[in-house]
Amino acid sequence: MKFVSNSSWPKYSVRALAVLVTLACCYFGCWGPTNRRGVADVLKRSQEQSLLIVDAKAIAPLFVVTHEEHVLPSLSSNASDDPFVSDLTTRRIYFWFFGHVAELPYEQDVSGKQAIEAPRLKLRRCLLAFC
Repeated sequence: MKFVSNSSWPKYSVRALAVLVTLACCYFGCWGPTNRRGVADVLKRSQEQSLLIVDAKAIAPLFVVTHEEHVLPSLSSNASDDPFVSDLTTRRIYFWFFGHVAELPYEQDVSGKQAIEAPRLKLRRCLLAFC
């Protein structure tokens, strides 16, 4: 006699659950290296592109956000004057993978107080939408 289960619970093997837990631990374990090396690599890349970075921080494992100020040319005719830095700041998100940096197509112009707040909640919603 065959036993037929009428339960509506999904059936997962122990192997599948072990692989899932291992992958989740590896992902969240990347947060430390992202804080140490990821931010430094993103800052190095932005210096090569001569961007004026105000702030850079890891908002999730493998993701780094930067706030870049806009530098406007000086209105005076004297070339030795400092350029004018506007109140407008651009927030960019980068994907970092152990030395490789890729700029994601998410970019937002913010000003004043908004530039200081980290967009952690928005990125988490975006990541959860793809999962």
